[in-house]
Amino acid sequence: MENKRGFGLWYQKATEHDRRLMKGHVLDWESQPDVYKAYPSAERVPLVPLKDLDATAFADLVREGFQPPRTRKKNLEALSAILAMGSGITCQRKHGFETYSFRSAASAGALYPVDLYVDAMNVEGLEPGLYHDHIGRFALERLKTNREPARTDGLFAVIYLTGVYFRSFWKYRDRAYRYILNDAGHVAANLALAARALGFSVRLDYDFDDRAVNRFLGLDDAREVCLSRLSLYDLTTENPETELSPFLWGMTQPMPEGDYGKGCVDRVSPVIRRIHEAGVMDGTVFHEKPEPVPPTPDLRHVRWLDQETPSDTVSGLSFGKSLVLRRSRRNFQTRLFGRPLFFALVDRLMNGSDLLKQLTRMETCVNPAVLVQNVEGLDSGYYLIDVEKKQLGCVDEGSRNALMAGACLDQRWLAGASVHVVMTGDLSEMENRLGPRAYRYAMMNAGFLGQIVYLAATSLNLGCCGVGAYFDREVADILDLGSDGEALFYLLAAGPVKS
Repeated sequence: MENKRGFGLWYQKATEHDRRLMKGHVLDWESQPDVYKAYPSAERVPLVPLKDLDATAFADLVREGFQPPRTRKKNLEALSAILAMGSGITCQRKHGFETYSFRSAASAGALYPVDLYVDAMNVEGLEPGLYHDHIGRFALERLKTNREPARTDGLFAVIYLTGVYFRSFWKYRDRAYRYILNDAGHVAANLALAARALGFSVRLDYDFDDRAVNRFLGLDDAREVCLSRLSLYDLTTENPETELSPFLWGMTQPMPEGDYGKGCVDRVSPVIRRIHEAGVMDGTVFHEKPEPVPPTPDLRHVRWLDQETPSDTVSGLSFGKSLVLRRSRRNFQTRLFGRPLFFALVDRLMNGSDLLKQLTRMETCVNPAVLVQNVEGLDSGYYLIDVEKKQLGCVDEGSRNALMAGACLDQRWLAGASVHVVMTGDLSEMENRLGPRAYRYAMMNAGFLGQIVYLAATSLNLGCCGVGAYFDREVADILDLGSDGEALFYLLAAGPVKS
């Protein structure tokens, strides 16, 4: 069997931005890809419009011990709400002859490479089967009907998240796989939070037989591949750990033909193909992941701050309102950032990291930290986040935000942000522990936590904008990333913005 280890680090280095070598490319606007896939010959089932936004406080939703509502609907209305909150259109604006749609989940370049497929099992009002979510029309397209009942152990539905390569490749070339994985994490976070708010037990799964699942979904893996899936269970299910084998079920009739619209290409970049194939699993038996190995103690001096619980007065907006209002806002103001608001933002991130481990039953592979400036009562500097102890530790005093702005392709607006949330990890160490699929885990988990930061900032009336474009080696120097395998997976700027 081919040794596939080391490909995550190889891909990260192969797609580095270097100030001295980077060459721009001209976008072919005539071939800009459409952001919706459709199945024109498939029967469409309209989804149920949202009557009310979810009123659950976002802070409560990510907190351990959250108690969902007692009355739970396991019907098409509930599924519609989960899909709408997961990656639905929240606003549309006209600019000239074009109409632009904003979605609940963040997306690099607003290219939306993530599509959703639903294996509906016990959805009242919907015939069991496989459906594609046509986000633009807010409808499900029926692809297969399940004619053979299967034991589903309390399953409501399984939502598959796929990545459409060429939508992101059109703009980001070989680096596109990074953004596709981050975007899959954004959507997964929204879906999981929505299902949790509606009273479902959720399992986020990254491990499955790639080729079998892609066949089941009818995907041409030169264009589109499955990246993750969420299983939604009735909350009363005692042990939601069933290994799903949908390709063994009775859904075997021919699939309708999918239409990707304008900009569709039949090939994928060899670099992207290589990194994705490195993590492909064949067969249905997976090795169990070992218990997480405690990280090597950091030899740098870290001054740990006393634990600080956010004020109860900093509650923020509801999850539903935060989804609707979420935008990439970067008009930051260099004014004092209130200490309670800052610690509320960090608290949401810590709780989101705990929730992610609960959903995936695995370590997050991501080490969060913050670069801060202009925060009330807090020295500007570089702070590590200990998620387990709920503590911040100062690595070095002095603002690095302006330096980071320069390293992020000289995007000067970043220099005004009070907080840079950085998510790093050691790819070599991760692959040694978790195998060649570790790169996927890390990048999707970084996206998941990135969406948590987006929603937390929005709920606190702060601006937030994610950044995936940076000069990799310059960033490594700024963040004191020591080993050759350490890398930055994602950066988000947050803080007060102009109204």
